[in-house]
Amino acid sequence: MKKTKKSLSNKIVIFSLLIVFLLANFSLVFAPPTTAFIEVKPDPVGVGQSVLVCLRVEPSPPTGENEESQREGITVEVTVPDGYTEILGPLATDFAGKTEMLYTPTMVGTYSFQMSFPGYTSSVSGDVYSPSASSIETVHVQQDPVEIGPEDLTCDIPENDDPCCIWKIIIIILIIIIIILGVLLLRKTKKT
Repeated sequence: MKKTKKSLSNKIVIFSLLIVFLLANFSLVFAPPTTAFIEVKPDPVGVGQSVLVCLRVEPSPPTGENEESQREGITVEVTVPDGYTEILGPLATDFAGKTEMLYTPTMVGTYSFQMSFPGYTSSVSGDVYSPSASSIETVHVQQDPVEIGPEDLTCDIPENDDPCCIWKIIIIILIIIIIILGVLLLRKTKKT
């Protein structure tokens, strides 16, 4: 009888420590994924004409975090037609997770652009946001200038409704499953 109570007691302690560990570290283990978006336009463009580089990081920063409501350290890697690579930035987003800039190509050929976000840890909420990189966007540059319309001077990156919440729901479900398994284990142990 004493051995059963000690065994049950050990299982309860181990189970409790497991729950505490998961609750204390779930934001480190399950970093909310981020997605980096880039759009460069117009395409094509003439040498010496500027292109608009639109950048967005999702999920957008949580509101109410003041200075932390921006994503910082964003860089854009531009590969020019002769193979040379230049890094633009670091840049910071606005409070909606967006920023934009102008870039002026200086030679004929294909330019490629890729955005990188280094990740982020909120000192307010403790959430850890994972690093991400955008797809590669290309722009074709020709010798002759092209006509640039007003639609070429606005960013059209679509917004997403807070995909960040999905990971929190998954964590809660996992913790509930662990608690249910622990209760079932304790019941089974009590019956024996």
